[in-house]
Amino acid sequence: MMWRLWTCTLLFCALVLGLAVLASDAQGQVANNQCTKEQDKQTTSGLTGTLTFSDSCGTQTGQWEMIVNGAPATVSVTISGIMPGGTASALTTSTSTSNTVLQTAGGPYSTYSIAYTLTGGSSPSLTFNRLATTAKSINGFPSNPSFTGAGVNAACNVDGVVHKTINSCACYFKAKGWGGGLVNTNTPEVFSTNPFVCGGTYEALTINFGTGLPGTQCNTTNPLCWVTNVPLLIPAGGDMIGIGIVTVGVGDPSGGSEIGFGSTYPAIVGAPAPPTVTCFNNGNGTWNTGQTGYFKTFYVNNLDGSDGATTAAYTNPSSEVSLAACGTNSEFTVTYPAAAGTSPFQAQDVGVASATASGAEVVNVGNSSDMTCGTGGGGTAGTIDSNQCAIATPCTTPFNPLTAGCFTVKSPGATTDSSHAVLQVIDETNTFLTVGAKQLTSTFGQLLSRITMNGNNGVPANLTPAANEPNIGIWMRNCQEACYITGAGVGGPIGGYASTPGAYLLISEPDGGVQGFNPGPGPNAGQFFDLIVAPLTSQNLTITATQSSFNLRTAGPPNTSGSIWVTGAGTLFTAVGVHNEDFDGGDGYRCDGGAAMTIVGGECVSTSATKGCFHRYSTCRYMSVTGAMNDNAVVKPTVVDDARGITITQPVGLAPMNYESLTYVQKNVLATAQSGISTATTITGMVFGVEAGATYQLDCALKYGASAATAAFNINLTGPAAPTLLSWTLDGGTATNAFGTAGAATTYTALALPVDTGFASGNFPANVHLTLTNGTTAGSITVQAAASGTGTVSVAAGSECHLTPRGY
Repeated sequence: MMWRLWTCTLLFCALVLGLAVLASDAQGQVANNQCTKEQDKQTTSGLTGTLTFSDSCGTQTGQWEMIVNGAPATVSVTISGIMPGGTASALTTSTSTSNTVLQTAGGPYSTYSIAYTLTGGSSPSLTFNRLATTAKSINGFPSNPSFTGAGVNAACNVDGVVHKTINSCACYFKAKGWGGGLVNTNTPEVFSTNPFVCGGTYEALTINFGTGLPGTQCNTTNPLCWVTNVPLLIPAGGDMIGIGIVTVGVGDPSGGSEIGFGSTYPAIVGAPAPPTVTCFNNGNGTWNTGQTGYFKTFYVNNLDGSDGATTAAYTNPSSEVSLAACGTNSEFTVTYPAAAGTSPFQAQDVGVASATASGAEVVNVGNSSDMTCGTGGGGTAGTIDSNQCAIATPCTTPFNPLTAGCFTVKSPGATTDSSHAVLQVIDETNTFLTVGAKQLTSTFGQLLSRITMNGNNGVPANLTPAANEPNIGIWMRNCQEACYITGAGVGGPIGGYASTPGAYLLISEPDGGVQGFNPGPGPNAGQFFDLIVAPLTSQNLTITATQSSFNLRTAGPPNTSGSIWVTGAGTLFTAVGVHNEDFDGGDGYRCDGGAAMTIVGGECVSTSATKGCFHRYSTCRYMSVTGAMNDNAVVKPTVVDDARGITITQPVGLAPMNYESLTYVQKNVLATAQSGISTATTITGMVFGVEAGATYQLDCALKYGASAATAAFNINLTGPAAPTLLSWTLDGGTATNAFGTAGAATTYTALALPVDTGFASGNFPANVHLTLTNGTTAGSITVQAAASGTGTVSVAAGSECHLTPRGY
C-alpha cells in the first residue's frame, strides 16, 4: 500500500489515463451519446459566391480558420447564421488578405453561410476550416449553460452565450456566495487576468478543459488553445483538469488540453544590482571587530499582478558584497537598489540577506509577508505600494533609521520573512503556472491533470526562447497537503535567461498525497489516532506512506494517544517525507507490539511534555529516524526510547534528528554558525541521550573563533549525575599554537583551551574524545561552548559531534 505523488519534468512525459477522440469531416462529433461539435472544411470556387455549412448539432460558438490561397489583392467575407425561414444574421466579417481565425457566437442556426468576393491574384481561393461547438454535454454535463437544480447548483458551462469566459463563471459563483464550483469549457480564450479571481477574491474552481482547435499555432494572434498573458495561480481547493496532453513538437491543439503564453506575458524581473553597504557603530548590533558581513539583495514581485491578492515571488539575488565590522556591537545599512517599475509583475519590494560567511546568506528582511517596506518605508499592509516601497530613495547621511531608503541589519541571518527564509536559486517572478496562491498560509487540495503548459510561443518544435519566456513551467509553491500533479506536461524552451536557471518543475514545499486532519471537537474519552497500522494476521505487514500529512488537532480533552500508531509482530512501517502533528498530548509516531518503524525526512510536532515525536515503546523491535525535522514551537521531547531508557530533547525549531535504536549512533552537524558566545551556551543540536549504566564514546570535531585575542574558547559538558567514569582528551590549535589536554573524573568538568594572545577570529580546530560510563540515571549529555577572558567566541557551521555506544 503506498501513497505517491507523480510529477513530470521532461520535455514531454505524462501519465495518460485515457483519451478517446471521435471525429470526421462534415458531420457532428459525438461524446456521451450527445452531439458536441461540428467539424467541416470547404474551399471557394471563383471570385464570388456563397458557401453553406450545415449545423446538425445546433452549435452556439464557432471558430473559422480562413486560409488564403493565390495572393488575392482584396478579400471580402461575411459569415451569417441562417434560421429555418431563411432569415440571415451577419455574425462576423473580414477583409484580411492573410490567414486568420474568425469567431462567431449566438447560435444555434439551421445553417451558416459564407459570402465572399475576391479580386486580383493568381487563381485566388479561400479555404475555411470550421470547428463549432455546442453547450450540449461539455465533458458530460447537460446543455443548459448555467443551472441551479438540486445537487448541481455549483456548475457552470462556458458556452459562448451566457458565460463566454471561465472568469464569468467564477463571478457567477461569487454572486451566488458559493466560493467556487465546477466549470466546463470547450472554448479557448485569452486570459488577461487570473480566471480563478473575481473582484479580488479567489474562487475554488474545478475547471474541466476540453480540446483546442485544429491548427499548428497557439498564441495571441491565433488562440487555438487557451492563452494567458498573466501568470496563472491555482488557489486552495482549485483544480485544472484537461482531456489529455498535447505533443508540443507536433503542435496541434485539438489533440488535447493546452495552455500557451501570449505576446504581453511579463518577462522575469531579474536580479538587482549589488547593494551599497555601510558599517556604523552605535552599540545595537551583534557584529564585532574581526568579523565580516556578507550581503545580497533581491527583488520581490506579486504574481497576482493587480488582482487584489498577494503571492510573492523572488528574483535570484544580486552578487555578494562584503564589509568588515567597524567595532564591537556594530551594525550595517544596506541601501535599496533602483526601482524596476510600478506596473503589475514588476518589482514591488526588495529584501536583504546577510551572513558572517561568504555564500551563507539568510533572509533578514524580505518584507513580502505584506508587500510593504522596512523601517520607515511608508507601505500599506496587504497592498502593493504605489511608491514601490520607496526602493529608489537613498539613505540619509548621517544614517537615520526612520528614513526610508535603507535596511538596518543588526544581526546576521535573523529572518523576518514569512514567505521565503532562504535565497532563491531561480527567478520565480514570471512562473507559468503556480500551484498555491496567496502569501502567508499553506494551501490544500489542488489537482493539475492532463494539461500541457506550452512554452513554444505558438510555433511547433520551437527551441528559441521568447523575450518574455516563462522561466518556470509549474511551481508547486506552498501546497501542504492533498496535492497532485498527474499526467501534466511542460514543453518548449522554458527559461532561456542568462541571469537565472530555468525549470520545467519547481517544488518548494513537499506535496502531500494524503491529508488527515481533525479540527473538530475531538473524542471526549478513549483514544484517537490519525493512522493505525495493524495486521489482521500474524504475517508480516509492510506499509509505506509517502509525502502525506497527518494532523491530530482535537479541541476536546487530551486523550494522550498519538497521530500514527504502528503495532503488530512483524509489521514494518516506513514514512518518507511525512508531515506529522499531535496537538492532543500524545506521540507523533508510536511503535509497539513487535512492530518496527523507519522515518526518513519529513517533520514532526508533538505538544506532550512526556511523550515524543518519535516514541519507541519497550515492545517495539526498532525505530530508525533519518533527517526528520523537529518542528516544535517549544522545547518538547523529540525521541523517547522506553527500551533504552532514553529521552532526547532538542532545541526549539527545525532541527534534523538522526536516531537508530539498534546501534543508536547519534550525530548532529551544526547547520548555522553561533557567534557572540560568552557564558556556557548549548551548541545547537549537540544533545545526546544516554542509558543508565551504558558506556559511550563521544567524538566532536569543532571549528571555533574569537572576537579578540584575549578571549579563550571553552568546552563544557553537562550530563546525568554521578557518572561512573569520564575520561577525555582535548586538542586544539590557533593561528600560532597547537596544544592538547587530557583528564579523567567522576563529575563533569569544564574543558578549556588556554588563551592565545596571537589570534582573533578565524576558524580553528577543537577536537574532543570522551569515554563515558553513565551512572544509574538515564538522561542526556550536552556539549556547550563558553568564553573565558575578555571577548566572545563563535562556533562555525559544519562543526559536528556523534555519540557511539560501546559493548553492543
